[in-house]
Amino acid sequence: MEIARKHSSYGYKRLTTELNENYGHQINKKVVLKLTRDNQLQLLRKVKKPKPSFVTKTLVAMGDKMNIVGQMLAEGKVINPFEVCYTDFTEIIYCYGKRRLQLSPIMEHASKIALGWALGNTATTEVALKAWDMATKALKNLGFSKEGLIIHHDRDPVYTGYQWLGQILLVDKALVSYALRGFKDNPEMESFNGHFKGENKTLFWECEKPEEVSRVVDERMVYYNTERRHSSLGNKSPLTYLKNW
Repeated sequence: MEIARKHSSYGYKRLTTELNENYGHQINKKVVLKLTRDNQLQLLRKVKKPKPSFVTKTLVAMGDKMNIVGQMLAEGKVINPFEVCYTDFTEIIYCYGKRRLQLSPIMEHASKIALGWALGNTATTEVALKAWDMATKALKNLGFSKEGLIIHHDRDPVYTGYQWLGQILLVDKALVSYALRGFKDNPEMESFNGHFKGENKTLFWECEKPEEVSRVVDERMVYYNTERRHSSLGNKSPLTYLKNW
């Protein structure tokens, strides 16, 4: 395996020579051929690094210009409610540390309200869009439009694929902003995820089924929005802040 990874272009004949000359193993080439087939080492020669997508190339070319939120903050612009929201995936550990789920929350910048959320076994576009669908319904109920809303996230394939961008940009007429340096460019979301998981760690830990985790997430998100006081909001809950605003 070591030789196959180092010399990924080698077939069984050159692998045999390498073993004989540099590793001191006198092995017949037929044995090496059988080993490569049995251990699927030939796949190492065939797997190619995927070519970057058009979106990925654009992100690299545009650089910091794709971080719209970062530019707004750097310019000292006041971000009013429902101008910007954040999203990302975070891992929920449950069943006494034996199992994991991926949580995708969407949080509004000014009021800190959680507009939508969804759970999945893995971080997928489908889960992210489920959270977004919930968020758009919440916006409508609150009397705000999704059009023109900036949603800020990292460059994970979930958020650079055509399925996500097609829904956000083309269907819903919203905008996307990219955190080019991961969590360092998305501190609001990191803070939300850290507090949410830290405050509810024991509750998640004791859940034995995904359905139980989902129920806890729903209950705690409602608590977060309606009752939990936030120091950044003058010790008001997100909904109270919005009503006063």
